[in-house]
Amino acid sequence: MTGNDGMFTSLEDPGDKEQVTFGDNSKGKVIGLGKIATSNDLSISNVLFVKSLSFNLLSIAQLCDLGLTCEFDKNCAVVRSEKDKSMVFEGFRHGHLYLVGFNDMKTSSTTYLFSKSSLGWLWHRRIAHIGMSQLKKVVKKGMVTGVKDVTFEKDKLCSACQAGKQVASHHPMKTCVSTSKPLQLLHMDLFGPTTYESIGGDKSETPDKFKIFAKRAQREFGLNIVKVRSNNGSEFKNYKVDEWCDEEGIKHEFSVTYTPQPNRVVERKNKTLITLARAMLDDYGTSEDFWAEAINTACHASNHAYLHRLLGKTPYELLIGRKPNISYFRVFGCKCFIYKKKSLDDEPLRDAMKNMTIGDVKPEEMHEDHDQGRGYSPSRSSTSMAPHVDENEQSEKEQGGDDEVPDNQDQGMPHAQVSRDESPPTIAPRRPLPTCVEEALEDPDWIMAMQEELNNFTRNEVWVLEEHPKDKNIISTK
Repeated sequence: MTGNDGMFTSLEDPGDKEQVTFGDNSKGKVIGLGKIATSNDLSISNVLFVKSLSFNLLSIAQLCDLGLTCEFDKNCAVVRSEKDKSMVFEGFRHGHLYLVGFNDMKTSSTTYLFSKSSLGWLWHRRIAHIGMSQLKKVVKKGMVTGVKDVTFEKDKLCSACQAGKQVASHHPMKTCVSTSKPLQLLHMDLFGPTTYESIGGDKSETPDKFKIFAKRAQREFGLNIVKVRSNNGSEFKNYKVDEWCDEEGIKHEFSVTYTPQPNRVVERKNKTLITLARAMLDDYGTSEDFWAEAINTACHASNHAYLHRLLGKTPYELLIGRKPNISYFRVFGCKCFIYKKKSLDDEPLRDAMKNMTIGDVKPEEMHEDHDQGRGYSPSRSSTSMAPHVDENEQSEKEQGGDDEVPDNQDQGMPHAQVSRDESPPTIAPRRPLPTCVEEALEDPDWIMAMQEELNNFTRNEVWVLEEHPKDKNIISTK
């Protein structure tokens, strides 16, 4: 009997055997009955799978009932067959117990307890290592000929099949919540690489951004981060993060290499946010340079709209304690008209500027200083937060020709917006790439790019210019 279910090659219902009693009168529940492969050629039959059993035990009484004799002395134990007195296996004494190492034992002849590799395994190797169950099925139904008196039974492991057919273990979905409060377990991951750079932020800022977020979240919500889980990327597995986690008493867990399943919560969330951001950018033809803002908006929306699979509540309600209000949400990238305050020295002809909405901000998050401009290349743009905004959420097809300023609605609802040129946000058509140097020299942008590259070579001292010796030839490069 054993308590390790991973040792069984086959496991069946135990029938009427419900429990076993040990020497101290404690009882163990019998879960199954099956076979254990001790090597490539030997297996043990009628082995009980007993719950919570910490050792692998062989019953002396059952060995004797099978027609075997057991001889013990102070150093070893020998099990022989009663018929021909041949040795079946031999054990050694360790303390007050006798142990048997089946993995180190040489293959012996067929006995009552062990079964040798049969002719079925030979046919298994002949027929391209097809599974025993499939071979048993086609032979039993008479679908093939030429195989007689052969039993196909998987009573051991095939080392070749283990090496060639090994598959990853299945990771079942969780059926219960492993945490009792929000932020007890924090999953972390980075999205990338991507073709377009974000307007702000860099991968090297990850440790500092993590510390800022962790401190702010714990203080704002009055909760403690107990564990964080991430992959083995250098942005998470470094001295800065480890030192800060040790100071704060936070346990940092890492997923196994090439095994993202333990961190699949954030892996799946990244995929969801990316697909949402793609749809949002495509809706109004917004420039892909705003992908980071789109993902940020998608994350904000998903926290208000998705339900926890087990708890049936939104992440917002689980963290804040009340149902979210989504009345301030607007279409990402839609046109908006922002009221422009008049100064004493300036009397503009228009009271509103046409801009583009790139996010939603709650009214309670507004403050007096709204100057949050940041540079954007290649077009001249800036982002800011404004309390007086009117949006036109109709698509370009629905809007028709001239734009019309909509009536004031939902006044006071602030939204993040981008100041752009007077034309609506569009994606500029790509110019054909030059096919030769002569064509590139006709384009001022290409000339500037080539000159910048040459300047980089000079700054980095890639080469040193020398005068051409008169008696030497120059070797050209490709």
